[in-house]
Amino acid sequence: MPAVTNTVPHRAYTREEAADLLRVSKTTILRMLDSGELKSTRPRKKGRPLRISAGSVHRILDADENS
Repeated sequence: MPAVTNTVPHRAYTREEAADLLRVSKTTILRMLDSGELKSTRPRKKGRPLRISAGSVHRILDADENS
């Protein structure tokens, strides 16, 4: 039986996934969150997993493609 691939787009990314997609460091991702360039789907509190909105990541990727 062939492997099933997930065709549902991400709703949120981890900091590591976002950094890989945008080709920046994890520290830069935090700076982008602090500046409002990226949006997180969960508050940045110690001990809580951080998720970055897929929409904000894709907006940056789309802007890079158009420039």
